Amino acid sequence: MVVGIALVIVAGVKVIDFFTLPGCDSSRITDTVRDIFKSKSVELTKFEQIQAVKDESSSKMCGAYIETADEKANIQYSISWQGWTPFVRIEKVDDVTS
Repeated sequence: MVVGIALVIVAGVKVIDFFTLPGCDSSRITDTVRDIFKSKSVELTKFEQIQAVKDESSSKMCGAYIETADEKANIQYSISWQGWTPFVRIEKVDDVTS
């Protein structure tokens, strides 16, 4: 009986995850942000201070601090649905002067 209840709970969580956007700091999203920069030949050496700026059911706006070998910046990125897939877009990059 306990095993059956546990399976129902796990299945419920998986179903909810399918219909909710991942968090700003989820590995799925942070890997995508890193890949976006990498596709522009920019390797992130730091990606931290990740926070939700705006969190709605259909989209999220996130902020973070990043560093590369040459630059430091605060970024904002959005997460929204594109069909059934979460879509990540870099919205703003503000250079941080030391």
